[in-house]
Amino acid sequence: AANTDAHGLWTDFNKWQPNLGALNMVVAGTGGAARGILAGLLEKHPGSSGVRGVRIWGRDRKKTLALEKVLPARFKKMEFDVSKPRLVFWCLPPLSKGATSKVWREIAGSNSQAPVYLYDLNYGERAQGTVALVGRRYRREGMGMLRLQALASFSLWVSYK
Repeated sequence: AANTDAHGLWTDFNKWQPNLGALNMVVAGTGGAARGILAGLLEKHPGSSGVRGVRIWGRDRKKTLALEKVLPARFKKMEFDVSKPRLVFWCLPPLSKGATSKVWREIAGSNSQAPVYLYDLNYGERAQGTVALVGRRYRREGMGMLRLQALASFSLWVSYK
């Protein structure tokens, strides 16, 4: 068995922002998509090379703590450097406009001097709830990840004889 989620995500992210450099990362959510993002980070996928620190935001504290345990020590309890870009991976299902804005304020904060990039793992209509958060310039939805993940899965599938 193989999981291609991390490959699809980090490859697409690197296509979107190939020269971002050092950044802080927030994973919003604690489900399977969040685990796929962290898998790519732990496997040192080339697209994740700029990540310097990681925070996990979740509605369920127990699940958040469980995911934090898998992080290497270099990522734990990192203080965000406001001079570095912040990358938010949105792994939450569609929320109401008010709930989306509240979560965003908790995650992105308002005191950052550096840009905040939002990668919404939702795609199509499901991703419309995050459009107003950062605008088009700093936001990407998950369709690119889905395509690259599917391509990698198909490659694995046809290679088995």
